[in-house]
Amino acid sequence: MSSYLFAWLLFLGLALGGMANLMMLNLTGGRWGVPVRPAFEAQARLVPVAALLAIPVLVGMRSLYPIGLTPWFDPAFFLARSVFFLLLWTFLAWL
Repeated sequence: MSSYLFAWLLFLGLALGGMANLMMLNLTGGRWGVPVRPAFEAQARLVPVAALLAIPVLVGMRSLYPIGLTPWFDPAFFLARSVFFLLLWTFLAWL
């Protein structure tokens, strides 16, 4: 499970990085970003896929994070926080 978590975080980081660069490109404007824009758009389109790939992480969170007694890793709060951010990122990628 920890290998899957590492691979998922790498995939999510690449998708969110492309989305952040695309947002920066939209904010600054100019012609300098025209050549790289398609690559950033393709990366941003992977954010919903990353959200779906988070399901095994959420299901296996007890084996990944055995310290579930702390408030930050409480299963209900962890699930709510994860779903909130994944939905927010998916919405931003859709925009």
